[in-house]
Amino acid sequence: MMSTLDQRILLYTASGSTWTDLTLKLCDPTKNQTQAFSMSAGDCIYISSFLPFNHKYFKVTTAAGSTKPVKIETNDLSTWYEVADYLDQTRNMQESGNMQFTRDRDKGWGRVGKSKEIPELASAPFQIYDSYWTRISFPTAVVPLTFTLSYIGQCFSTDDDLLAQYPALRSTQLLTAWAAGKTSWLDQHLLAAGYIAKTLRQRNIIFSNEQLLDISTLVSAAVHKTAEIIYGGLGAKNYEKEIAITSARFEKAMKMDKFHVDSDMDGIKSVSDSIMTVSRMSR
Repeated sequence: MMSTLDQRILLYTASGSTWTDLTLKLCDPTKNQTQAFSMSAGDCIYISSFLPFNHKYFKVTTAAGSTKPVKIETNDLSTWYEVADYLDQTRNMQESGNMQFTRDRDKGWGRVGKSKEIPELASAPFQIYDSYWTRISFPTAVVPLTFTLSYIGQCFSTDDDLLAQYPALRSTQLLTAWAAGKTSWLDQHLLAAGYIAKTLRQRNIIFSNEQLLDISTLVSAAVHKTAEIIYGGLGAKNYEKEIAITSARFEKAMKMDKFHVDSDMDGIKSVSDSIMTVSRMSR
C-alpha cells in the first residue's frame, strides 16, 4: 500500500479541461477499486511523490486494446523533461507490470513547494505541497487508448518468481480455495511488497517507499513473504509447517547488508547507493 501522504494520483482530461483525483481509488491494493481510462493526446496521469523514484507498478485489470508509446516526464519546478530511458513491463498498459525509468541526470527534478506553481496545475481544484511530480501520457493516441487500472504503487515479485520456488502453489485447487475464480497470486504479491516496505521503515533502513530503487534485490524476500501470506490465508492449522518455513526464509532474505537504498534521494541508483550498508544507514 502506498501512503496517500507520499503519493497522489491525478488524471487530467484535455477535452473539457477536467481533473479527477484517483488517489483513494488507486493507492490501496486491498480495495480492488477500478478506474477506467480513455487516454487521448493531451490527457495525462500526474503522480506526486514525497521523494524522487524510478519505478511504479501498474495493476492492469482491463488491457489496452492497442499499443501507443508511453511518454514519462519529470518536473523541475516549471519545466517538464522526458526521462532518459525506461523499461515498460506493462507493454503500454496491456498487462500488469512495472514501469521503470531513469530520469535525465543533466536535468533537474525539483521538489515543488505548491502544485499550483506548475503552470498546467494552476487551475486544478487542489493544492499539494512539497512534492516531486511525474507525468505519464500517450501523445500519439489520436484514437483513445482505453484500459482499466486498480492500483499504482509497488510490487517486487511475480507468479513466475513464486512458482519457481513454490511449485505447489500452481495448483488450481489452492487458488480457488482462496477465492472462486482466482487465477493468480498477484494480490498477495502486492501485500508482500507493502509488508517489506513497512519492515524496512520500522528498521530505519528507509523512511519512504520511493527510496527502494533496485527491486531485484527484494525478489527473494517478496517471494517468501507472498508464500507465507498465501499459506496463512489458506488456514494456519492446515499449513502450520509451511507458514513456519516461509516465515523463516523471509527473515533470512531480509538480513541483507545492502538494499541499494536511494541514500542521496535523487531517484538515480549510484555507486554510493550500492555500497551503503545497513549499519551505516541506521546510525
